[in-house]
Amino acid sequence: LPLVSSNQFMKAKQETPNVVGSGLFMESIGQNPVFYELAFEMPVHQDSVKLKEWLGKYAERRYGAFSDAACKAWELLLAGPYCAGTNGVESSSIICARPAVDVKKSGPNAGFNIPYDPQSLIEAEACLLQDAEQLKGSKPYRFDIVDVQRQVMSNLGQEIHKKAAEAFRKKDKEAFALHSRRFLELLKDVDILLRTRTEFNFDQWLTDARAWGTTDEEQNLFEKNASSLVTIWGGQVDVRQFDYSWREWTGLIEGYYLQRWKQFYDMLQGHLDNGTTYREEDAKMDLGRQAFRANEFYDSLADWELAFVNRSGKARTPITEGDEVVIARQMLDKYKQLAKEYYNVEKTN
Repeated sequence: LPLVSSNQFMKAKQETPNVVGSGLFMESIGQNPVFYELAFEMPVHQDSVKLKEWLGKYAERRYGAFSDAACKAWELLLAGPYCAGTNGVESSSIICARPAVDVKKSGPNAGFNIPYDPQSLIEAEACLLQDAEQLKGSKPYRFDIVDVQRQVMSNLGQEIHKKAAEAFRKKDKEAFALHSRRFLELLKDVDILLRTRTEFNFDQWLTDARAWGTTDEEQNLFEKNASSLVTIWGGQVDVRQFDYSWREWTGLIEGYYLQRWKQFYDMLQGHLDNGTTYREEDAKMDLGRQAFRANEFYDSLADWELAFVNRSGKARTPITEGDEVVIARQMLDKYKQLAKEYYNVEKTN
């Protein structure tokens, strides 16, 4: 946001006077309303804008009422995920990453990077929910509290899996069972949270895709293509770009990502129970991560993933379920307590 607020449009116009417009290429990504609104507004300003002041007015416009707590939330978000230096930075999702003891990244591109204190996001969510009774009539407000809570849990998931991986390496069955269970439970909870909205919704995505078909054959084909896009990314032979279009989406988490992680943790648990060795270091690598069919486990997982893509009728009903304010508050209360344990342990180590 600091980069956008510096008004690159006017700087470009000063250097090249015939510049007449400004645009964005979002590549089908629609998760950053504040970024888009500020970027599209900048051409009407003659200079840079005072960002904190702009964000305060933005929050009031977006939520339909003034709230000191909401303004504080946006100050925290500005200092965190929207701070200077985050422009163009892709950060992986542990939720959507193909399982591994040492997870490299969730897609074929960038790895894991949280360029701010993840605990500040918990504080931002608490501020957003502070005036929920006043703001809950705003649909954009409901989107934001779900979006921020989603990121809180996604960030925390990285720390939980690290502990599960550490316990596996140490052959600590009790610790592995604890951390792996918590990780799978977190994924299930994120799915419940996101099901309150249509924007983060695989069931909506599949339902929309099938709606284009006029026969069962067409509908099944469109569902298969829509499934492929956000999973294996393309054809089913020589799959390399899998999870290129990963999404933290309800339905996709419960039906796909959660199931992959469960299969992986079950496999690791089997090795712990049997006293056998699992050597991830021997797995074949491709694009800086474990290949689609990197070893015996991944070969089996690949077969399951392809079967998921080809299966029709995956959309759940109802498409949305639950109240955003109620569920976001429940998830914040639950995971801010768990976060204290994991982030404090991380800091002392």
